[in-house]
Amino acid sequence: MHIKLTDAVVQKHINTPGILRDSILTGYGVRIYTSGKASYSIEPTVLGATERNVIGKYPLLSVEDARKQVMERYGNYRLQLLQLATPLLLFLP
Repeated sequence: MHIKLTDAVVQKHINTPGILRDSILTGYGVRIYTSGKASYSIEPTVLGATERNVIGKYPLLSVEDARKQVMERYGNYRLQLLQLATPLLLFLP
């Protein structure tokens, strides 16, 4: 389900296991386990492969703080991808 993530939204769905994906920031979401625990994650797609990285646990980290960390990490993935691609671009005619 894609929804704008807020602390209130996570609290409302804390008893419903599944993944809530943020409608604003692609790749950002919160996974709610059957135990009622939840964790924030980012799922970037790099070179066609998707990988899930846990950012932190709810409620130790707020939704906004987790979103900021996701933006930092996602920016790093994009930078790494650019660094990988740049030498290849030098050989194009």
